[in-house]
Amino acid sequence: MLMLWLPKAGPLLALFAFAAPICAQVNMEWVTVDDPGNAADVTGLGAVAETFLMAKHEVTNLQYAAFLNAVARTDPNGLYNPSMSLSPLGGISRKGRRGQFEYTVRPGRELKPVPFVSFGDAIRFVNWMQNGQPTGIQDTRSTEDGAYALTPGRGIDVTLTRESGTTFFLPTRDEWYKAAYYKGGSQDAGYWYYPLRTDDEPVPELPPGGPYSANFDKVLNDLTDVGAYTSAVGPYGTFDQGGNLFEWTETLEGECCRSLRGGSWFYGAPLMSTDLEDVLDASVEAVHFGFRIARVSASEASVPGDFSLNRLIDVADIDLLTEDVIQGKNSRHYDLNQDSLVNNDDRTIWIERYAKTWIGDANLDGQFNSGDLVQVFSLGEYEDDILMNSGWNAGDWNADGDFTASDLVVAFQDGGYEKGPRPHAKAVPEPATSVLCMFVVFVIRRWRDRCPTGSIGWPEFR
Repeated sequence: MLMLWLPKAGPLLALFAFAAPICAQVNMEWVTVDDPGNAADVTGLGAVAETFLMAKHEVTNLQYAAFLNAVARTDPNGLYNPSMSLSPLGGISRKGRRGQFEYTVRPGRELKPVPFVSFGDAIRFVNWMQNGQPTGIQDTRSTEDGAYALTPGRGIDVTLTRESGTTFFLPTRDEWYKAAYYKGGSQDAGYWYYPLRTDDEPVPELPPGGPYSANFDKVLNDLTDVGAYTSAVGPYGTFDQGGNLFEWTETLEGECCRSLRGGSWFYGAPLMSTDLEDVLDASVEAVHFGFRIARVSASEASVPGDFSLNRLIDVADIDLLTEDVIQGKNSRHYDLNQDSLVNNDDRTIWIERYAKTWIGDANLDGQFNSGDLVQVFSLGEYEDDILMNSGWNAGDWNADGDFTASDLVVAFQDGGYEKGPRPHAKAVPEPATSVLCMFVVFVIRRWRDRCPTGSIGWPEFR
């Protein structure tokens, strides 16, 4: 660890504390399931009162590994199943000892859906999303509360239901059913028999296949990448709601069990239809079971500056805004000063007005201090020669997609280092700030960590 005494910077500053890599942000693609108030199917299922968003894809190994690296260094709730590594269909390896576990995705399995997850694993992932994807222990601020309030020491309570006002959730059986089978366009449009916009039996074949193809009936004896059947799309735009993996739903069955739907790579077409589902104990983890998540529609999430629609002001929001700046899209959604441009002026407004913080506050706790520097250098992306791989939490503070000396200059020039929460009026940087900044940059240039890491993002299939 390198310790520096910095003038007017308070106590000794630990610039480098090279622990396990900090997790990158998990971003997802969503489809809108509208036609609120639709009629139920003849099965009695599928009626949903409100518009909601469904994840376009099942949660992948890459997504789930990011979750594990964020909250499962110790893993008291068993979010990791050893079969994720031992089984040929698994995709996540674990190394290290308890308290220092690290998780990596097996090469070639990054975009395959994660198997061996229980209902409890799935709702803890949802809680983590609801809480803004924090890093730390498994507690009420990360996995044990949020969308679902878990009872310490009692496992998954049979009466567990979704908390009111939540943004993210595991879909109910009706929500899942509607997204998979409802024809859409009106309140009484009817339902397809299979989740591929067809009443005829789908075709088990290798991807990309055709519009009615899927991974089922042991055609591969393996999982496929999510969205690999590029033209086999559900009525609202989801992929793989038939085949690949059964998906957990929120709906309680009996005294201990939850509903799963969609069939899997192993079973035949009937389990993909509207007629059949599986019902299992919420603790079961198997090679056939995965999940996808859902969220409220944009109209229900109205926190100013909350671009990611999780009702929080967090890293996902500034990263989405920055992406628009970099790509030059000038999307009206991000134009906070309404000048028809999306640029660093809008980022400044978001940082100061909505996040109420300083440039350099990597963890968005309202202050720019040594903890932020420890975080960004622990991630190992400082001048790593990998273009466009850094977000706000990794040190990209000047909106160029990378963490370099320029970001440190911008952060220290903003004048908030070790000043505590940002006051309502913008502070005037002290003259010593620029000297401090250049001194930090000088030292860093001579001692860099190169910790390999990757950007975790939801795959796009066009």
